[in-house]
Amino acid sequence: MGVVSLLTVTIFGIAGCGSNEEVIVETQINKSVEDNSDRRLEPDAETDDDDGLIRHDDRQSDGDGSIRPDDNEPDSYSSGLVVISQPLKVEVFVAEDVPETVSQGILESLNLATDMWGLYWPVEYWVMGLDPKAGEALVDEFCSRRDTRGEWEYGDCMEREAGSEQHAMIEYQQLGAQAVAENMAFGTAGHNGGFDWGIHRFASTLPWGLAGRFGIPGAEDVKTVLHEYWHAVQHSFISTLDYDERDSAMGPVWFVEGSAEFMAQYGAAQLADQGRMPKVPKGDFPFSYETQMTNKLHNIENEFSNGCAGRNLSSIAKYSDPCSGLGYELGAWAIAHLLSDTGVDVLLEDFHPMVERVGWEETFEIIFGRTVADLDEEIKRFWELPKSEKIALLPQP
Repeated sequence: MGVVSLLTVTIFGIAGCGSNEEVIVETQINKSVEDNSDRRLEPDAETDDDDGLIRHDDRQSDGDGSIRPDDNEPDSYSSGLVVISQPLKVEVFVAEDVPETVSQGILESLNLATDMWGLYWPVEYWVMGLDPKAGEALVDEFCSRRDTRGEWEYGDCMEREAGSEQHAMIEYQQLGAQAVAENMAFGTAGHNGGFDWGIHRFASTLPWGLAGRFGIPGAEDVKTVLHEYWHAVQHSFISTLDYDERDSAMGPVWFVEGSAEFMAQYGAAQLADQGRMPKVPKGDFPFSYETQMTNKLHNIENEFSNGCAGRNLSSIAKYSDPCSGLGYELGAWAIAHLLSDTGVDVLLEDFHPMVERVGWEETFEIIFGRTVADLDEEIKRFWELPKSEKIALLPQP
């Protein structure tokens, strides 16, 4: 199997956690070809209740937005500290059947994310299409890359990532093909670790909006890339390789996912406001900051009506919680509420640089001037406000 490099761009980014050092960063798309050649996205354009939110792939995760590796995987959170791989690169790897417009859209979105929030570790973003052979070829490329870099023996990697084990890399292709077969626009994307390798590793099913399918706005997929990249930002400020210590520093699911979702929505709004949103398919229904956040209010009401009534925000701590979806939606609004007091930049400039040294709960109280219990009471009062007053409180780009 060979690799065809479709695009190489040189951009400038900021290196390191809080560093002002300017470095040259290479970004590129790779499309693999053969030598002979948790949770789902189900947007409903017929209603206002669903914002098309991708159900991010937090499989086996206990609250950090990434997959906890199996014990037999090399990237299994050993002791010690992260050694950041060099050079700093943003790379997008796509299966042969993924349209070039999709790979270009993801690359542009990642570059915009690093421009807004910084580039700290190298990024590998792997995107599956629909064809099984093309999917297998992409897994082959992934495992060959790991083996060449001395990170994971090829045979072990292929057994895990191309096999039938749940959450294997090939599953992203299988889920995409299933969605098309069933004519349902579900999908998944996730930050899948890479800490032992000094990188951020992502994987995704075919992004329907960028691919011009199912009437999904392409801006929804741009937002999804921003959401996943915010998880990279969160992880970049944590140096330990110990899983439990990383998990503790990341915080509860409502914060991990609520902040990723709000920052992605806000970031997408910034791009639109500045005329920098990538040129992507418009889809069949509107995508805007206010519309998306309004839809979340409907989604929260649905969660409360379907078994999650009476749940405090602070109780949404683990992905295994059947009400963890509330962490994304109500969590996003809680973050909006907090940042309306402090300014949106406080997470990047103050919170995350402090959290590993001080601890998540202590950092929260220092930065936001309240306890999580206080926030619970504030959110209860906030929820009683009319919708118009809630929307008026949103931080504006």
